[in-house]
Amino acid sequence: MRGYLLGKYEPTIENLIKIARASNVTVGWLADGEGETAVNQRGAQADHPNRDANPKFDDYIGKTARVITSKTIYRSALERNIDAFHKAVETEDEMQGVREKLELMQEKHDRDMEELKRLILNQSTSQKRDSAANA
Repeated sequence: MRGYLLGKYEPTIENLIKIARASNVTVGWLADGEGETAVNQRGAQADHPNRDANPKFDDYIGKTARVITSKTIYRSALERNIDAFHKAVETEDEMQGVREKLELMQEKHDRDMEELKRLILNQSTSQKRDSAANA
């Protein structure tokens, strides 16, 4: 730890994660002292549905944290990509909602059309009966 604090050594991402967990802060906070502490974020990650579905979830989080906390050009590139992918996911979620609404509207339209056909057929049948009765 002394070597890290004096700037003699740079911790590996694995050690950063261990230090962050032990200190109850995020890796990002260790890097720049900004943002939320791990108390809130760790709970969200622990309950994340992809954690069980993707065995590399923790690995990806660690790798992402390593790049984001670096002082390389890759940091800004990753930040832009994360923003772009986040926007794409939000758009996809929004589009799914639109698709669901469209399906409901189509179902309602189909029911309304069936009801309209039924009413037209009933009216036509009534008119034929009236014509036959008047003849």
